[in-house]
This record gives sequence, C-alpha cells and structure tokens, in this order.
Amino acid sequence: MLIQAALKHAGLLSTLVIVALGIFSETQGYAQEKVVATINNEGITEKEFYTRLQRVKGSDFLVPTTPPAMRTESAGYIVLNSLINERLIIQLAQKNSVMPTDAEVNSELAIVMKQEGVIAALNEHTINKEDLFYDVKVQISRFNLATGKQPATPEEIEKFYNDNVEHYKSPERWGLSAIRTTNIDTAIKVQGELKAGKTFEATAKTYSEDPRTRDNGGQIGVFDATDKNLPQEIKSKVAALKLGEFTDPIGVMFDPGNGGAKVLVYWIVKLTVKQDAVTRTLADVRGQVERLAALKKAGGLEVADKKIAEFRKSSTVQVNVPGYDALTSKK
Repeated sequence: MLIQAALKHAGLLSTLVIVALGIFSETQGYAQEKVVATINNEGITEKEFYTRLQRVKGSDFLVPTTPPAMRTESAGYIVLNSLINERLIIQLAQKNSVMPTDAEVNSELAIVMKQEGVIAALNEHTINKEDLFYDVKVQISRFNLATGKQPATPEEIEKFYNDNVEHYKSPERWGLSAIRTTNIDTAIKVQGELKAGKTFEATAKTYSEDPRTRDNGGQIGVFDATDKNLPQEIKSKVAALKLGEFTDPIGVMFDPGNGGAKVLVYWIVKLTVKQDAVTRTLADVRGQVERLAALKKAGGLEVADKKIAEFRKSSTVQVNVPGYDALTSKK
C-alpha cells in the first residue's frame, strides 16, 4: 500500500550510523535543546536528528536503480536531508490546504500497526507510535500534494482493480517436509519404507542427510507455490500431490555453497499443508485501490515531488551543523 513507504526507516543502528554519531559527540549532552536546522523558521532539534539516526538501516544507502547503486553521502546527511524534506512536505500541504486530519492519520495508522514488521519494530523499541504517526502524516501529505485530494471515480476504481487484479492474488501455499539423500539406492529404500507404513518423521530422522531439518522430522516450512527458492522439479511434483501424500525421489542439482561443485541429490517431499489460492475482491481492498487509482489519475507521486522541489527552492533552509552546508538554501 502507498503508506508502507513510511516504514522504510525502521531498523537497527548500523555501523555507518555509529560513525556518523561520532561527528556530533561533543554536543550530545544537550541534544534535546539545540536546533540543527531551521526550515522557514521551523526548527529540527538534535533529539529528532539522533532519534532518526537510530532508525537508519543498510537499505537506506541503496539507490533504486538497475543495477542498484550505493549512495555516497553519510548517514547524517541522508537523515538530515530527509527531515528537511518532511518538514517541507508538511508545510506545503498546510499551504495548499491538503493536510490530513488527525482522524485520517489515525485511521491509516491503525492499518499500519497490524503489519508484522511494524509489530516487531514496536516490540523491539526501534520505533514508537508517535514516530509512526508522524511518518504516516508525512506520507499522506505527500499523497495529497500529488492528488490534490481529488478522488477517483467508481469507474476508475473498478478499472484499476481489473487492470491490476494479479497484484491481489495470493498463490496456493504448501507446507512441506522433505528427506534428502545423495544416494539413489537410499532414496529408493526410503520410498519403500514410507509405502510400507513407516512415518515420514521417523524415516527422515533415520535417512535424511539434511542436518537442518532431519531432527524435526524433515519439516522445511510453508511456501508459496510460486516461490523462486523451490526448484521447478520439486514444484511440479508437489503440485500433483494430495494432502498427506509424498513424491517419488526427485533428482535436483544442489549447490553446497563455498564455491563447491554442484552435486545431484534426491528429495522425497511430503505435502503436509495445502492452502488454496485466493483472490481478494475489490470490496476487500477497496480503500487501497481507491488511493492507487486516484494517484494514477493524478500522474503519480512524481507530481508531488516536483511541487516539493519547487517549494524548497523558494524556502529558507538553514543548517547549523558543520559539514552539512550543502543542505542550506542558496539565495
């Protein structure tokens, strides 16, 4: 969903952040009072700055190009520039009368806080509810700057859903257990014992050469039927199984890692869980589709970003930290 971008900052303190923090160590004692930058007379405090630094992760240094590239700026520069842009987004949204209400932010926040990654981040105290509220407010403000708060029509909403229905499909899911061996004779013996009634769990503990799953009866987890990590040879065989059935030995070239040559291994796979493929209806995802259809109609978030860039040119940005002069507005 569009608001998920608000979560990209959640993460653990990276080595790069530790280096960046060293730059400001001499002023940390009064981080709550000192202002590190002002944007049109609105201040960003050191407390805000250091708190955000704690949320930087490695992916923040990646530029989403093909192939991906690494950003060359310091963690501090990236964080302070982001904070400045966020202030500009909120100020411009206020100026254009498209600021979200607290009720709108809280409504979206309730959805965000149900996501597993967010729940984990909150439990680990790498982000708090107040930070999430602010992040969501910024993202909705940016969205509103793009769309002008003009909604999509019912016809546009339905067309967007139909054009993108593949994105609302969840593939069939399989719970799998497996026995792995490099010896075809062992694989045939395993198959015979299973057909004779020996349990899969006991057979796996006796014969499987996979140390990661052998002791738990061969359980390897639950997978989407489209999972790229499952070899096609296995997916084809599993797709034909009924719940509780197992495959004949499946030969797969296996990469042992550490630069070693691939070896032929044999898998016998049991289907322990089978969940049907699901297509979420328009009614299920209407809120998300409404926003995406409105955004497409407006021309995308690029529309907002152009407005923000122009607003920054006419704004007064003053950075009070040595080494960050490039972020100060030039007039």
